[in-house]
This record gives sequence, C-alpha cells and structure tokens, in this order.
Amino acid sequence: MQADRTLLNVVVNSTFRCGDGSAAMGIIGSTGFKADGAGGFSTCTGAFATGAGSTRAAYVDLALATGGGAWNLNILRNGGLHAESFTSAFVAGKVGEIITQPPAVPEPATWGLACAGLLVAGWAARRRACATDAAA
Repeated sequence: MQADRTLLNVVVNSTFRCGDGSAAMGIIGSTGFKADGAGGFSTCTGAFATGAGSTRAAYVDLALATGGGAWNLNILRNGGLHAESFTSAFVAGKVGEIITQPPAVPEPATWGLACAGLLVAGWAARRRACATDAAA
C-alpha cells in the first residue's frame, strides 16, 4: 500500500486515548482528535488505540502503518454534537493528509510514453520541414 501511496482510513468499533489518558474520537499517527462538546474538536499528542481485539490488529494497526487514520464508529453513532465533532475532525484529518502528501513520482512507463510522444512529434515536424523544402 505504501508503494502506491495509499492511505488506509478506518472507522471501526474501537477506542482511542490521548497521551494524557483522555478519550479520543480518532487518531492519525500519534495525534488524537478529541470532541470539545460543542461540535468542534481539539487535538492531543501521544494518542494510541486501546484493547487487543481482532479489529485493532486487522484494521487499526494496518491503517496507522500506512500513515492513515483510525476513528471510533461509536462516536459517530451517538449523533448530535458528537457526530458534528467527529465529522469536523475527520475532514480536518483527511485534508491534512492531502496537503502534506509527498509529490507523485512518475513511473518508468510514464517517462517512456512521454519520450515516445516527443520523438513522434519531432519526427513529424522534421518530415513536414523536409516536405516543405522539397516543394520549394
């Protein structure tokens, strides 16, 4: 997944904590996202997933290993201001990932096609120039 620059993000039935022990709605890396009670959020450091179930091993750990994030589905299910906080934090996290991603590196096949196109264009221009010279 990392070779393709794919970030996995999961919304699962899992819980997360900030480094200070307070609850987090989700995490990206070691940054946690906490509901502020008014539909917004704040961030915290040292965030981590709790528990040792198959959801954590199969989804949360994989998402974090790819540089993506993991989010607590139960916060979203609560609705109201909890869902607003969740949505705001989720969108901010995803926008941050988009803004900070490294630039794409063209694959060798892309370079090959680009060079072939330039060669064909050069050949066509030369052929036209020769045809013009012969007519003159």
